[in-house]
Amino acid sequence: MQQEPGEPSGAHRAGFGELHVRVGARLQLVVSAFGRRSPLASTLLGYAESEYLIVRTPAEGGLAVRLQNGEPLDVRLFTGTHVVEFRTSLLRQFSAPISYWHLSYPEDVRVTTLRAAPRTRVDLGAQATRSDAAAVPVRLTDLSALGAKVLAPEPLGERGQTLELAFDIPRGPQGVAAKIAVAATIRGVKPLAAAGDAPPSYAHGLQFENLSESDQVLLQNFVLQKLNEAPATGV
Repeated sequence: MQQEPGEPSGAHRAGFGELHVRVGARLQLVVSAFGRRSPLASTLLGYAESEYLIVRTPAEGGLAVRLQNGEPLDVRLFTGTHVVEFRTSLLRQFSAPISYWHLSYPEDVRVTTLRAAPRTRVDLGAQATRSDAAAVPVRLTDLSALGAKVLAPEPLGERGQTLELAFDIPRGPQGVAAKIAVAATIRGVKPLAAAGDAPPSYAHGLQFENLSESDQVLLQNFVLQKLNEAPATGV
């Protein structure tokens, strides 16, 4: 993989097979015909390397979309850490027993790095504790294996200061909680506008420090599970 001349910063070219895109990944399909640029939501069902991709037939208004075979399509998908973009074309359309399309196999794709680890929106209660202050109840609204976005009723400290963050994440079919306690460095603090009579709150960007290997695995599995549960709204 390498960055080509003229590519945006953070982008590089790669072969589709190098990316190991998971089955079930959400896709955006953009059709150029007749000036139409609105994306269609689809899902990757599988692929035969160097031959074709298999994607779920997109629908509009409850009806399967029909196009002409050979129609060019621009595809975008989000892997959690990257945006992948490539040009393909519609090879064949199948309607029974399952509606799906064969798309031409992309030999060359553009990959743009978004972040070092996948993250997901959450709503989890937590406790933030600084060495010189009592524990403050906070809420996690964004979580990855590297850090979190935390809302608190007051600033938890200044940029560069470290605190202890403790929270539970559900795991297993019964939702058994796993306890996480980790040191975190404040990377940013931003006051949020209060709605109506609600008290003010502050958003904090936290970076986890020295997270144990077992806790990293727990967080990675939880984040990927939440991403897989997300509706197919595109990237």
